[in-house]
Amino acid sequence: MKVYILLIFVSTTFFTQAQKKDTLYFKYDKHYILFSNDFENYSYKQFEQETIENIKWTGTEGYFLLKKLDTLYNLKPDKVHSLKGYVERREFYYPGKYSRTVNRKLLKNELFNKYIIFIVDKNSYIKIRQSPYENFYNSYYPIKFSSEKLITKPLRDTVFIKYDEEILSREKNPNENEFYYLIDVFSDKSSATYFSEKEIYPNLESKKIQSLKEIINEIRKYNDGNRLRGSDLFDYFSNAGYKIFIVKESICYKVEINGWIE
Repeated sequence: MKVYILLIFVSTTFFTQAQKKDTLYFKYDKHYILFSNDFENYSYKQFEQETIENIKWTGTEGYFLLKKLDTLYNLKPDKVHSLKGYVERREFYYPGKYSRTVNRKLLKNELFNKYIIFIVDKNSYIKIRQSPYENFYNSYYPIKFSSEKLITKPLRDTVFIKYDEEILSREKNPNENEFYYLIDVFSDKSSATYFSEKEIYPNLESKKIQSLKEIINEIRKYNDGNRLRGSDLFDYFSNAGYKIFIVKESICYKVEINGWIE
């Protein structure tokens, strides 16, 4: 009987230690860290004005939108980091020469899933809600104003994707003279993500042609059970802001990522 009790105690202790998370503290930056509670009564126009002001101050391509879970006082952390300095680094950005947009799934996996996070505002230590379904970071771009004005990223990387018949099929819209590319890889059949064809470039030089399968495998790493939904691929390309070309033989087709939900 004593042996069984000892085994239960050891396994419980090991499980508790495995689940324990370290804590990180970040200094509050009102232009980079926004709390959703503060914007509940904002109109779209007010939030739009706030966005433009924040971009001027931070010089970044995105911001944090966090939810307060609790506020503690008089804590004494060994170190308080700058969230902007911690996150605005190449290893957190989408791949590309010009990309300065944070990959929020990578960020969630490497920061918010690993640590307990506090935002430090003077003597207030604000604990952040860290739901697995929470989006902690948002890209500013493209910014669509209430006046219908649209601002895209100042510099955008170009991605060339090899046409792969195993997962891509070029189809024609029967009602219009347009083509689109269905993507056959998703576990969720209630929605669809596809590329819509915009222009054809017969002689465009493509320096590096990527495999869509490899991009998809990279995205899968941050999903539970390696599942892939259409929204995952849509978020990846739309958040990264890439110019996208599909390459078939020597022809490059400029495309855009699109999606629909039943």
